[in-house]
Amino acid sequence: MPATRTAVVAADAMSTPAVAVAESVSLGAAARIMTERNIGCLPVVDADGKLVGMLTERMFQALLAGGRPVNSLPFAQRTVLELYSGRPRGINVTEQGLRELTARPVKSVMFREPAVVGPGTPLWAVADRMLQAHVSHIAVVSEGRPVGVIARHDLLKTMAAGN
Repeated sequence: MPATRTAVVAADAMSTPAVAVAESVSLGAAARIMTERNIGCLPVVDADGKLVGMLTERMFQALLAGGRPVNSLPFAQRTVLELYSGRPRGINVTEQGLRELTARPVKSVMFREPAVVGPGTPLWAVADRMLQAHVSHIAVVSEGRPVGVIARHDLLKTMAAGN
């Protein structure tokens, strides 16, 4: 009799533990965390650890849209997170403007209703939810608290592993 294959679920593909920040954390501090951990998003939590939002690298790009367009830079200089974390390359922003941007709290720009799934959500449903919500990252929550994050590349890695 052939072996029964179990369904691959969110818990099998998520990056864990979820690296999260409080709503009051500054954009500069959040960018440093994202840069140091090499991650493209941060779940944002309230004082009780419940998910209240999501911060993504794209949000940093949107905040700079009023300045020099990121797409006008060579690819190697597009890491907007480096600007926020204090290591800008190729983006011309005044020192005062940078101080004002990096001091803003995460809660002022976060997505307030992020896409979420539970740890037992089948991977096909995770992919569908990401497509429907037009997001590159999705929070995996249990009892309202982030327990992991799934990025598009996590889906690819799981598929490539044969799961």
